[in-house]
Amino acid sequence: MYAIMTSLVWRDEARPSPESIVAGILPTLQSIPGYEGFISLSDPEGGYVVGITLWENEEALAAAEPRLAKMRSAETRRGIESATTTTLRVVELDLKQRPGSSS
Repeated sequence: MYAIMTSLVWRDEARPSPESIVAGILPTLQSIPGYEGFISLSDPEGGYVVGITLWENEEALAAAEPRLAKMRSAETRRGIESATTTTLRVVELDLKQRPGSSS
């Protein structure tokens, strides 16, 4: 499994809510073959946001990259002060199932 970690810092005047960012990108991510999951993190004010997308394998991630780059480009035009993206190999993923989620 592979992950892409993207960190965004928004300009104050352009800052959308982290929830609206997720709502805008999640359907697209879910439609990409090899997509395995998404984790969204933010500071309490929402100006610093980290998104971690999980991919089935390195090949799926590579195949998804053109669509992901297009998504990142669109976000950059919406008032991001800085953005960094890193590709990582997932060494271990241990998640306790959330209440109400399916097995």
